[in-house]
Amino acid sequence: MNNMNRHLDFIGLKMHKPRKELEPYVQCYWSTYREKNLKAPVTRKIISDGGMGIVFNYGGALTIKIGSEVIGDLCGCFITGPTINATYLTLQESVDAIGIRFCPSGAYPFIQGDMDRYRNTVLPLSVIDEPVWVTLMQKLQKESLMENKLGLLDNFLIEALSRNKIGLTDWLLKVIKTMWLHNGSMRIDELCTNMNMSKRQFERKFKKAVGLLPKQISRIIRVDKSRALIRSLDFRSLTDIGCECEYFDQAHFIKEFREIVEATPRGYFQEKKKMSVFYNS
Repeated sequence: MNNMNRHLDFIGLKMHKPRKELEPYVQCYWSTYREKNLKAPVTRKIISDGGMGIVFNYGGALTIKIGSEVIGDLCGCFITGPTINATYLTLQESVDAIGIRFCPSGAYPFIQGDMDRYRNTVLPLSVIDEPVWVTLMQKLQKESLMENKLGLLDNFLIEALSRNKIGLTDWLLKVIKTMWLHNGSMRIDELCTNMNMSKRQFERKFKKAVGLLPKQISRIIRVDKSRALIRSLDFRSLTDIGCECEYFDQAHFIKEFREIVEATPRGYFQEKKKMSVFYNS
């Protein structure tokens, strides 16, 4: 983890890479463990990346807030759906969990169904009627070494991919890669033309596999680039960042940034600058 994430060291958060063949689908695995119980509940903001997640929670019950919806008493295994807004995660007492973070559309071959049903919410894995996930959770709990846990996750997903791979996501993975290469600024009409689809057909298929609309993913990608530039602390002005990320004007930049990050670019910069000074002092 870099310095910007060191504020999570106290809960033992670690990120792990999946096997190479899973990289188009899985951003990372993550784990968090703390030997001593927390003295008081701790809440952290998670900014949307457009993806979905699966969490195996062996510690105290978690609470997740998305917009005005609060989902509490989260234990066992559950799905965190795609969001456009930030998510607030509250940890309490014991901390012990491991999870899978999918790329946008990456969850579709493993969960299947209409991803839109998971948007802006958290649901138990029982909704997909897959007892194999419960078995996986039990196997993970029995393993003490992280290396073995990661091997279980890799093998489970690779086997599931060989059984369930759906052609729908192949073209979507390419589309989303193209969107990232253009930093979210490529016009949706141009993407539709490249895929030889009508806009209506494109958006319908996209939303089914991702859970969000193409324009929402574009916004997330563009804000992600602006956040990376701000975190570098190496820029002349926030106005320059807005121009580099191809926003129409500064008001548009601030509005879109606030919608996703739930902070202004200036507020985000001040927060990251303060953290940089603290962890490098």
